[in-house]
Amino acid sequence: MTAPVVYSDRAAFEHLLQQVLHDDQDGSFGRLHIVRISPVGADDDEWHRLLPKAMAIAENILHHRLGATDSCLRLAEGRFMLLFPTLSAMEGRLRATAIATEIRQHLTGNQSHGVEVATEVLPLSTLRHTKAPASVETMHKAMEHSHHPSISLSIEYQPVWDMPRQAIIGSRARARRDFGGQTMWERAVMFGGEEDPMAVDVNRHLAHAGAAFRPDRGLLFLPVVVNTHTLSHGKGIEDFLDTICHPGGGKLVLELAGAVANLSRPTLRAVIGAIRARGCAVAIRVVPEPETARFLRECGAEYLCLNQLQAQLAGFTPSAIHALYTLVAHDVGELGFQLALWNATNPEDIKRAASLGFTLFSGAPVGVTTKSAATLKTLPVPAIFA
Repeated sequence: MTAPVVYSDRAAFEHLLQQVLHDDQDGSFGRLHIVRISPVGADDDEWHRLLPKAMAIAENILHHRLGATDSCLRLAEGRFMLLFPTLSAMEGRLRATAIATEIRQHLTGNQSHGVEVATEVLPLSTLRHTKAPASVETMHKAMEHSHHPSISLSIEYQPVWDMPRQAIIGSRARARRDFGGQTMWERAVMFGGEEDPMAVDVNRHLAHAGAAFRPDRGLLFLPVVVNTHTLSHGKGIEDFLDTICHPGGGKLVLELAGAVANLSRPTLRAVIGAIRARGCAVAIRVVPEPETARFLRECGAEYLCLNQLQAQLAGFTPSAIHALYTLVAHDVGELGFQLALWNATNPEDIKRAASLGFTLFSGAPVGVTTKSAATLKTLPVPAIFA
């Protein structure tokens, strides 16, 4: 893969920006971003000691995370300007935020350590409508008058319906990100794939949601992301468990999502064992081969979950999604998993999945996603299929 273009020459970067502005016809290009590394509460001597290491880490991450069509200008010590010519506004913001988050996590972990890493965003349309040339100085001035809030992360809840019991038995947490008038659920940053570096922030919010969950609300499914970043951050899964789990709790189900299929068996066994040792149940959100499914069941996983929304975002047609239900039910049906279908979009989805052995459901037919956990109640089949 061709390395991204990194300019130390402002004139060359400005020439490229002018070309992007000139060539674009429909305004569907990415945004211009500044990644800023700055001191927080550190004196000058401490900051100058930290800066070389911070810059080296930042430049290494930029080198690996920027694509061949992206460009980067080093403005000064601790400041980089990024240009994503081929991305939409939403994608550009997500990419820049993910990069800044990864830099911050490598530098500080959970602590500030006197360093702040943030992004500033400038819509390129702002430059198109100005009469001044697209210089670095013009960009800075435009940014001062452009207010684009950072991505806001929150946790909301879906009711979980148990078909055999015909009742709402608990809730499933969902990570929600709001940015620029857009909302994205769960995997908000697609560019890292399953190795999304922002998953550490998602897990932190999920942990606090789990810690505040009331036992009288039934089960709570928490879609915890496991990947290289979350497992290597601090004490990995132990940090998460320290926040939410107490021995004998029994009300929490940790739904392992993310790079589950890429983890080694010893790692999976250790993660599942640690969760069960804290009194929590384990769900797996993956489409496993029969042998892998058997291994997961032997490790103690009780639930196997499919996320219909994830399949739709991956481009699956309705018929392909229904074929997936059938395949999974056939391959794991005798292993004793409780099968769950999340984010079902209509009653027919639930009806077909239920005929194959799925018992737990969330999504529009079951109830709306809200800021508070669902109330336990009877919800008979006719109410779902009405």
